[in-house]
Amino acid sequence: MKRFFRIGCLAVLMAIFCSVSLPGQAEPGLPRRAVEAEQADEAYRADGSVLQLDPNATRLSGTDGCSYVYYNIAHSNQITITYTSGIDTVFQIAVRQPDGSYREVGLASVPWNDASWTNFTSRSFLLQESIPDGAAVKITNLDKACDLDRFSFELVPSRTKVEAEAANEAYLSDGTRFTVDPNATRLAGTEGKSYVYYNIARSNRLSIVYTSAMDTVLQVDLLNADGTHQDLGAYAIRWNATDWTTFATKTVYLKDWIPEGATIRITNTDRACDLDYFVFESTEPRTQVEAESADGAFEKNGATVWLDPSLTRLAATDGRSYVYHHIAESNQLAITYTSPVGTTLQVEIQNEEDTWIPIGKVVLPKTTDDWNTFTTITAELDQAIPEGASVKITNLENPCDFDRFEFGLRQIVIPDTGDPAGGILPIAAALASVYLFLHRKRKPET
Repeated sequence: MKRFFRIGCLAVLMAIFCSVSLPGQAEPGLPRRAVEAEQADEAYRADGSVLQLDPNATRLSGTDGCSYVYYNIAHSNQITITYTSGIDTVFQIAVRQPDGSYREVGLASVPWNDASWTNFTSRSFLLQESIPDGAAVKITNLDKACDLDRFSFELVPSRTKVEAEAANEAYLSDGTRFTVDPNATRLAGTEGKSYVYYNIARSNRLSIVYTSAMDTVLQVDLLNADGTHQDLGAYAIRWNATDWTTFATKTVYLKDWIPEGATIRITNTDRACDLDYFVFESTEPRTQVEAESADGAFEKNGATVWLDPSLTRLAATDGRSYVYHHIAESNQLAITYTSPVGTTLQVEIQNEEDTWIPIGKVVLPKTTDDWNTFTTITAELDQAIPEGASVKITNLENPCDFDRFEFGLRQIVIPDTGDPAGGILPIAAALASVYLFLHRKRKPET
């Protein structure tokens, strides 16, 4: 009996020992974080015929045009490719769907690293869509030869800061894709070019660190999975340095929120500007804005106005419009200004069709003749500004210098009429109108 007991205990200990993975080993059956490139579960030539891999190989060689499938990959949104190549190439990463087809989740532009094809290097690439846990992943070399050693799959958090030159995709003005110099420390000569960045954190404010000897405009778009895009705003960048070495920061509020993990495209629509990095932040709706920090400024004919970043006030504003995004819910506007002649302002909000809707006019009386004595006028708006709305303020008449705008919410007092329903229905209708505006859905652009 004791002999059988000892044998049983030994068997249990051996089973426990065998079930424990040694450091660096993956437990059998668990989704994989790394695979050796030459150990593909399936391999195909460019024409779709099956490719038999050498079981003794220690790398995948001459991969141009070939596809390799790896089973049971872990949930991830970044791939690290360890490779060597004397020429640039591009890899497509795709995930097998239930019907057997493959859905592209990202492209990796791999720059050459060694003309002798002997030294390996590793580069990480964020994916536009994440790989689900346990998926079969196909990696296809779309271009030229490249020797592959290993693929690693990581799950990384969404990003609040990105280096401009580390774009996940880059395009010329005609739509041709190009690869950014992997050794660059800034994006230079960006006029007309677009840059795409994956996995951006939820945010509504963007800071652009740049240097430029001329004015330009950057367009920001949210890219949707169905190929459409949503306009998040066009932002005027004022020149800051003729030597192209001194960097400045332009901070703007976006027209709408960037959702968690989104893909963003930034396009230079005008002249040269060197870009260093972008910062994405999440902020509360604003109750006060400095007038000179407008997210957009326009002449009466719609032409862009480039505001001097050193300004401490908005001057010579007659006929111009100024846009401020992400304003708090409010029905009052306090304006701090100076003007020797007085003027009239028009206030508008932007609806889901990107149409500007007038919500009130404010008459500003003259102050003093010295342009240095500021006063504050508070006006009631004809219609409330919904939470997070974009507001445009237009000077309709005479010169006027603005210091700041403050947005307040005057509480509605229900008069005691003795009628239980008195005054309630009109207020309920107003609240319903605000609710519908707040829960509007912007129509994606194609």
